Amino acid sequence: MIRMVIADDELLIRQGLQSISWSDYGIELAGTAANGIEALELVKSVMPLILLTDIKMPGMDGLKLIEEAKNIVPEIKSILLTGYQDFSYAQTAIQLRALDYILKPSDPDEIIEVVLKAKRQIENEEKERLEKEKVLQQINCMRDIVRNAVIVKKLDAAQTESPEDGEGATDPGYPSYPVRNAVIRQVIDYISKNYMNDITLISVSQHVYMNHIYLSRLIKKETGENFLEILTRIRLQKACEMLSDPDLKTYEVAEKVGIKDAGYFSQVFRKYFGMTPS
Repeated sequence: MIRMVIADDELLIRQGLQSISWSDYGIELAGTAANGIEALELVKSVMPLILLTDIKMPGMDGLKLIEEAKNIVPEIKSILLTGYQDFSYAQTAIQLRALDYILKPSDPDEIIEVVLKAKRQIENEEKERLEKEKVLQQINCMRDIVRNAVIVKKLDAAQTESPEDGEGATDPGYPSYPVRNAVIRQVIDYISKNYMNDITLISVSQHVYMNHIYLSRLIKKETGENFLEILTRIRLQKACEMLSDPDLKTYEVAEKVGIKDAGYFSQVFRKYFGMTPS
C-alpha cells in the first residue's frame, strides 16, 4: 500500500478524512497531524508518498510543509486543502510542484479521486523506473556477453601464433601460448557449464590437470582477471538472462546461478551492475 499523511488544524476535518476507508483504495493512512511541525515529524518517521495538507496551520503552514517534505521524500505527492480565500496560496503551492489542490468544503468522492490521481502517478513513475532499470540491466548483460566474446576472440587469434612468438616462449617452465590458450578455454568452458554448482579453483584445476596455484597465475596472466572474478561475472551474466523471466524470484535466480545467499547475491549484483536485481 502507498502511505499517506494528513495534516489539518481542524479536528472535524481530520476526523472526516480519517473516516474514509483508505485501505479499500490501496492507501495506508500512516498518521494525522494538527499542524505543520507535527506533520513534518510524521513525514520523517513514516516516509509517506502522499501528503494531504491544509494550507493555513499554526507553527508551519502547508506551503512550508510541502517544501520541507519534498526535501525528505523527493518523490512525495502533495495535495492542498484550501478555502476560497486561500486561492492565491494554492497557486504558490502548484509552483512548489504540489500535485493538486482541493477547495473546502469538499465531497469525499472528490478528495478520494484526487488522492487516487496521486496514487496512479506514483505507480506510473515506479513502473517507468523499473523499466529503465530493466533496460540498463539488459545493456550491462550485453556488455558482459561482448566481453566474453572478446576474450574468446583473442584466444582464437592467438591460436594462429607460433610457440616462438608467444609470450613466455623463452621460459622453459612456462607452456607455449597455444597450450595456455587451450587451458584457459577449458577453464572458461568448464565454468560456463558448471556455474550453478559449488565449483572452486581447486575443482577446476583438477578438471584441467594442473596445479591450482599455477592455474591461478595463468588465468590472471592470460585474462587479466582472477578465477573468482571470472566465475562471478559468468554467474551474474547468467542471472541477468534469467531475470528477464518475471516468474522467477530473486532468490530463485541466485540459487540457479550457484549463489545460496540471496542477500549476498543482491549485494554483488548491485556492485557489479549498479542496480538491484529485483
